[in-house]
Amino acid sequence: MGTQAPSAGKQNQRKKIIIAAVAFFTLLIIVVATLFLARSQRPGQTGEQAQTSSASAGQTDAARPDGEKQAAPPVSQDQKRVIDSLARKDPHDPHTKGKIDAKIVVKVYADFRCIHCAVYTLNTEPQLKARIDNGDIRYEFENFPVLGQESVLAAQGAEAAALQNKFWEYHDALFNGLQTKSITYTPEGLTQLAEKVGIPDTAKFRADLTSPAVTEAVRKSAQTAQKIGLQGTPGFIIGYYGINAGIEISEMNRIIDAQIAAKAK
Repeated sequence: MGTQAPSAGKQNQRKKIIIAAVAFFTLLIIVVATLFLARSQRPGQTGEQAQTSSASAGQTDAARPDGEKQAAPPVSQDQKRVIDSLARKDPHDPHTKGKIDAKIVVKVYADFRCIHCAVYTLNTEPQLKARIDNGDIRYEFENFPVLGQESVLAAQGAEAAALQNKFWEYHDALFNGLQTKSITYTPEGLTQLAEKVGIPDTAKFRADLTSPAVTEAVRKSAQTAQKIGLQGTPGFIIGYYGINAGIEISEMNRIIDAQIAAKAK
């Protein structure tokens, strides 16, 4: 005797649940996109234009021009839920630095061929070490390749390095190589860089570089960045605050302080 098809009532109920879930997710994406675009994007900026934004273009409500701290701006519960869902909660995640129970998360979206990302990474990022070490922030990196296929391949190289617990070493080598113009963005050139960095199994690295899993990881990261409203690199989520431009350490510290204070209330 064959099995009976689900009743029309049950089918309709399932359809309603699916439609509601899709609608809710879409709403959350929209509110976070609004968070970024309303607060940190200058009118008319798109794509690579956003990369040329200076720290002053990323000025936020977290600080006054005279340096006096202000309270963190309000964020809706929907926005908070979306941002919380982006956090990397595995304590062994190779893309992260700092304690999993840090006061706030600082997430950076970057392109390994973006010179503004290199300037930020090599000059500003090291100054966050004390705040990472003392538990103020958990620091997370996300790939957002916007400058073409070579950028995508470089991001895949970083993901392949992460599979051998060498993400940050390779991350630093990519940005240093960009500044010194010493990298060839080909499978062979990126594998040579892996060898210089000390990745133990370069044959595995070469295979992982263009594997479906690594390719998909980079694609999904870039897709998420676009969905939340980022239009250029570097981009940041600092606590519950979005920045769509480069930023100096003084401004970043002001925003971090404001976000920690807001969370403690």
